[in-house]
Amino acid sequence: ALESERLRLVHAQSLAAFTRSAADRLYDADGSVASVLGRLLKEGGKWAGVDARLAAVAERLAALKPEVQELAETCRDLSE
Repeated sequence: ALESERLRLVHAQSLAAFTRSAADRLYDADGSVASVLGRLLKEGGKWAGVDARLAAVAERLAALKPEVQELAETCRDLSE
């Protein structure tokens, strides 16, 4: 336990940089996972009207959104 705490402290800056970067890539930055999901959801909803099988795909994409947001929030919190 003491050794893991020491390692965490030694690498604190790198850990913070990683978690900030992860939050950006997941949610905050242009081209983030969340923005790509949003575009896919919009397009999937449109095409689900043409092919009903895509409704299930759109539902699965929608289910990913809250997980991505929560993961980004966790990373943001860890970076502070």
